[in-house]
Amino acid sequence: MLEIPRPKRVFDAKRTDPAVVNRIRELALTHADEQIAARLNQEEFTTGTGLPFTRLRVQRIRYDYEIPTGCPCRAAACPDGQRGDGRYSAHAAAELLNVGVSTIAAWCRSGRLDGIRATARGYWWIKLTPEIIAEPFLCCDIPPPRASFQFVPRLCPQFYIIAVPDDRCPPN
Repeated sequence: MLEIPRPKRVFDAKRTDPAVVNRIRELALTHADEQIAARLNQEEFTTGTGLPFTRLRVQRIRYDYEIPTGCPCRAAACPDGQRGDGRYSAHAAAELLNVGVSTIAAWCRSGRLDGIRATARGYWWIKLTPEIIAEPFLCCDIPPPRASFQFVPRLCPQFYIIAVPDDRCPPN
């Protein structure tokens, strides 16, 4: 009698390799999905269909295998404001540096802070060291929104100018 092995079912043939799932499980604690995708591609892993990894493909595998992340993209997922990789949300960084969130975003865009985003309009995640937290940032080029402003009347009482107190700016 001739025996022919039964072909694999489609979902078995296209299933993600268990080694990849274990690697994602290891990396998910301290890496964001886009960082995991880059690492898997660097290590020459592919998806079950033979494609390179992307953020969305890693996210889907984490969802399918119920793998939690230590580095979410959304700030609400980290109630204490800090991810598994040590980065702070913009709100937490603003509290630590005693400035506004818009100032944190401006400093990230200008390169003064090491901030990353998962997408172009995503949440800022900032790497803060004890040295950065202790460093007095210059306030003259971007006035922090939480500074104690004083309003000085000009010629007409309807118009006011905003002045930053002298004690907030370093001497020249």
